[in-house]
Amino acid sequence: MSTLNKNTTALFAITIFLAVVAKISGMIREVVIGYYYGASAELDLFYYIYTFPEVLMTGITAALSIALIPFLSGKEDFNVASNKLFLSKVLSIGTFIFVLITLIAIIFHKPILQFALNDMPKMNNQQSVYILWVSCFQLVPTFICAVYLAVGTKLEKYKLITLIGIPLNITSIVVMMILHNQFGVLSIGIGLLSGLLIQMIYLMWDLRRQGVGYSLKTVYSLKNSKLLEFSYLLLPVYLGTILQRLGVFVDRFLASGLQEGSISALSYADRVIQMVVMIIVSSIGMIMFSKISETIHNKKQETMELLSNTINFSCLTIIPISLFIIIFSKDIVTVLFARGEFDNIALENTSLALSGYSIGLIGIGLRYVLNRVYFAELDVKTPTMNTLYALIINIVLSVVLCRLFGIFGIALSGSLTMIAASVMLGFRLQTKHRYFSNFDWLEFAKILVLSIVLSIIWWVTGKMLSSSINSPLFRICSATIISIPVFIIVSRLLKLKEYDKLQQVFVARIRIKKKLASRSNA
Repeated sequence: MSTLNKNTTALFAITIFLAVVAKISGMIREVVIGYYYGASAELDLFYYIYTFPEVLMTGITAALSIALIPFLSGKEDFNVASNKLFLSKVLSIGTFIFVLITLIAIIFHKPILQFALNDMPKMNNQQSVYILWVSCFQLVPTFICAVYLAVGTKLEKYKLITLIGIPLNITSIVVMMILHNQFGVLSIGIGLLSGLLIQMIYLMWDLRRQGVGYSLKTVYSLKNSKLLEFSYLLLPVYLGTILQRLGVFVDRFLASGLQEGSISALSYADRVIQMVVMIIVSSIGMIMFSKISETIHNKKQETMELLSNTINFSCLTIIPISLFIIIFSKDIVTVLFARGEFDNIALENTSLALSGYSIGLIGIGLRYVLNRVYFAELDVKTPTMNTLYALIINIVLSVVLCRLFGIFGIALSGSLTMIAASVMLGFRLQTKHRYFSNFDWLEFAKILVLSIVLSIIWWVTGKMLSSSINSPLFRICSATIISIPVFIIVSRLLKLKEYDKLQQVFVARIRIKKKLASRSNA
């Protein structure tokens, strides 16, 4: 077992722990939204309009985090000062483009809203305009934050990147609580915009505080070979990310034909799933992508080991969590959202959507990891085409399954699409590079056995407690506590390598801390 893999596994676990801390603040924000607005037609309108700039914003963040890291890889002496001109051009040109898009949205808001809303209830027409404007104002700060976060990843500032969402969420919550009576759902957009501005200011200040020595300069010249090379990598990635997020628009469009509150229910469920994705999938992918970008061109064996280690660790965390969410979906939604305007219909619809989405968590995780192998190779065509195929599959499945199962069918179609897309990526990767030739399938089988044992424990615990205790929080906590010793015992019986890696690294760290403490006392 290589030291790299042991340390990487420990880094995965530490980063996930920090991400949990950060995402709790995000979940509190969603709880506040649920308290004030439930699953209402007003909130449906906000999420529907917000879909369009959200697609652009998600594309910005994902594309930059993917394109900048491999582009700057292979430079062991990397520092921001040596790339000052290039990064200044990226920031200046990108800011200009997104300012232009924002101005177009403001000037041509009427035709945009007419096209977007179509048969949606118009509610307050002026409010719809304000929602569009406020959401589009988020494009520029989102872009600037994405560049700084990509640079932070290259500098291995994982703690900063993982915890940066906390000031955004706290600001959003405070602004929403102050303004909700006066502005309604518009206060959600104002809160997010305020949080983004504070996040942007903090990132700029932190990098300067750390002695990075980078400051934004206005440079609009396109005469730079690096910039052109970067653009060739960035644009297909950005297109692929937008295509992926268009699936969200398809889901919300189909949900608009169901009962009132269906879009909100899908959005609440998606927020829970995205919290899991950001805590586990993004944390693992961020570290793996940074490391694999350095090994993929000249250390194939090390790359294969790292990929195998990443996939198995992802499965060890994602599969049990997805099963837990399916079993306790109603309890989870009750604990998080069932208060204020969030009624029983909203509870039922959100629970169904959450169950459907959670089935595809493993597909999301594997697709995220496999995509980054292609991006590390600077192959953007394969992931982009995979996204296009996935979008087509998602549209067909959504239309069919929505008619059969309603809101659950929409969520299920997204899950099946993610699983199919990850299988296609893995198959092509094996055909092209044989990266899975040394994959530890036995370890994967052990993880499946562990997951089944845990799900049985959770199902039995839920059934036993539901008949005697009417507290969803108690049921969730009890099942979680009971599963901890089961996880440890079964992992040891099965001799899970990923568990052994974590145990060895953390035991070693505890011993080092004890030695340092004893020396200081002496």
